[in-house]
Amino acid sequence: MHLIIGLGNPGIQYEKTRHNIGFIVCDFLASLWNFPSYTSDKKFFAEISSEILYQKKVLLVKPQTFMNLSGTSVQSLVDYFKIPQEHILILHDDKDISFGEIRIATDSSSAGHRGVQHIFDTLKTQKLQRIRIGVGPVPEHISTENYVLDSFTQEEEKKLLPLKEEVSHLVKNFLQ
Repeated sequence: MHLIIGLGNPGIQYEKTRHNIGFIVCDFLASLWNFPSYTSDKKFFAEISSEILYQKKVLLVKPQTFMNLSGTSVQSLVDYFKIPQEHILILHDDKDISFGEIRIATDSSSAGHRGVQHIFDTLKTQKLQRIRIGVGPVPEHISTENYVLDSFTQEEEKKLLPLKEEVSHLVKNFLQ
């Protein structure tokens, strides 16, 4: 079994914000690969969609604990399904990378991303594979929190589809 964890915040007010790019990409993957609708699972504090892909059971997961407590959801899934850390992939925003750029990380610090750090702290490891999706840079006159919780600009909206497609190729490579 493989976990694809998209990080974000639950609630309609956060749906189209930079901080929710992990949720947005998970939704894109679910649509692209014809996964069933997400179901809310209170036991795992998450919305989950699962399907067999590349002869593997894949869970697309959107934790509903709010970003900074994402580890609670991930830990519950890992414990219940006995998922090895090499079968976990985290998709998240990164304010330190220019919008549209993507970086793969394994065994690197959270760089101040509280959702990622909570997962590291909860699982007691940072040796997890991540796809860092650039949403930066943060303008000097705006706080980081306000910037990542703001909606995408029209220019950014135009770049979302190719960005989601690029991430989907990286996720496919992770699963194969």
